[in-house]
Amino acid sequence: MKHFITHILLLFISFGFSQHNGINTTGVFHDIFSNPALTGNQNTLITTLTFRNDWLNDENHPRTLILSSHAPLKNELWGIGTMILKDRFGHAKQNGALGFLSYKIRTKKGVLSLGMKSGIQNYKIDHSNLLTISPDDPILNKSQNFYSIEMGLGLHYRNELFYLGFSLPETVHKTSNKLFSPLNVSS
Repeated sequence: MKHFITHILLLFISFGFSQHNGINTTGVFHDIFSNPALTGNQNTLITTLTFRNDWLNDENHPRTLILSSHAPLKNELWGIGTMILKDRFGHAKQNGALGFLSYKIRTKKGVLSLGMKSGIQNYKIDHSNLLTISPDDPILNKSQNFYSIEMGLGLHYRNELFYLGFSLPETVHKTSNKLFSPLNVSS
C-alpha cells in the first residue's frame, strides 16, 4: 500500500507544471477573475486597482498592476466587467485585457448567476538578460513573444442563508506566436 501511494503521488507530480499568474496573489480583490458569475453581483459599480511591487533591491523584481471594474446593467439581470493586467516577473512580461459577462436568474429562494469571461494576453520573454552556463543554447538566445486567448465559465448561487460557487477559470487557453494566424482549412 505504501508503494501504491508513492506511485500515485509521483504520477500526479509528473503531470504537473509550473506557472506564474500575477492575479493569483491579489485574487481576493478581483473576484470576477476566479468566478465570472460574480460580475455585477452587487448592485453598484465596483472598481478595484491593485499594485504589487516586490523585492525592491532587485533589478528584475516582480511588479503587477491590475485594474478591474464591473457593474450590473440597468435591468440588474445582466452584469458586465473588464480587467486590465500588466505583470513583470524577471525576464517575463505579461499584458492582458479580459471582458466579463453574467446573467442572473431569480428563483423563489435565491439568485443563480451564470458568467463567462474572454480575453487576450500577450507574453514576452526576453532571455538576453539571463546569465547561463551555456551561452550558445539556441532556446535561451532568442526572445519569445506569444499571445493567449482565454475563456472561462462560472456559476454562483446565493440566498439569505448561504452562497455557493463553481468556476472553470480557464476552459479555453489557446496560445499562438501570432496575434491572428490564418485558419488551416482542408478541402
